[in-house]
Amino acid sequence: MPISANILDDAAELRPERRFLWGSSQAIRSLQSTIEEVAAKNVPVMITGERGAGKRMLAREIHRCAGNRGLGFREVNCARLGELRALAPAVFGPLNGNTEDVGTLYLCNLEKLSPGAQQQLHSLLCRRGGEDLQGVRVICSTSANLEELCAAGLFREDLHYLLTPICLRVPPLRHRREDVRILLDEFFEYYALLFSRPKPEVSREISQFCNEHAFPGNVRELEECARIVIAIGDQKIAASVLRSMAQQNARPAANGTSPSLSFSLKDAGRAASLKAERELILQVLARTRWNRKRAAEELRISYKALLYKLKKIGVDDECTVSEESLR
Repeated sequence: MPISANILDDAAELRPERRFLWGSSQAIRSLQSTIEEVAAKNVPVMITGERGAGKRMLAREIHRCAGNRGLGFREVNCARLGELRALAPAVFGPLNGNTEDVGTLYLCNLEKLSPGAQQQLHSLLCRRGGEDLQGVRVICSTSANLEELCAAGLFREDLHYLLTPICLRVPPLRHRREDVRILLDEFFEYYALLFSRPKPEVSREISQFCNEHAFPGNVRELEECARIVIAIGDQKIAASVLRSMAQQNARPAANGTSPSLSFSLKDAGRAASLKAERELILQVLARTRWNRKRAAEELRISYKALLYKLKKIGVDDECTVSEESLR
């Protein structure tokens, strides 16, 4: 049965992004208590933390608490920018002369900013006291140690100084283990709605897996685990799949990258045959609103391979939104 547009719209209201920052641990409560105070100060903010811990979500929450909900949240991934010519249209061009619709400029993976782009960002912040930004809040995030990069001459110290009047660190999930069950419950609620299924109770098998697993991918990895559990539907099988995935991910790939999601499909297919593979593909298609090309990219399989799998598991005719309508 295809996932209807109404279900997707309802689920959108409960998207789990903000829930990355939920919990009862001292680490997360300390962070929560500072958000409104930080939001009230229109100065740059630096957010540090491991990948998947929730840096982007913290930036969005600061934007929301600052009363900028009606204004734009512009995100720029510094890892995808080239030199000066690439940074200018991505960041500064749209801002020049028209900042009324921009509330927050969020620069993630700041450590990847090229030397030329670092110089341009420094000039923009310094020129007439940052007047060119006209009140736009600048928030940056990094998973690297910028102080070490500055000492090594790889990042400008003066730019680092300008961007860190306020510095917040998002704690890794291993430092807030008591939040795992709370977060898992929230993710279950979201994906159960997305798949039109009743929200399950956490089984003994899944609870044991969560207690034993270190979650090196932090909250993002926990969300992925919850998505797989709901997609498969059988928590005993899902726990077996998650353990196999954890073992595979613990072995570095030959090229230094993390294993692709195609392993998840393969492993789930062995554990639960076509049903599990079908549901895992459906959850990615739902997240991409049935855009097959984007789904294939997220699954890290070829577009042709995805079309073959769709035909094989009998969901080719379930696509209710075409790629053309999403362009």
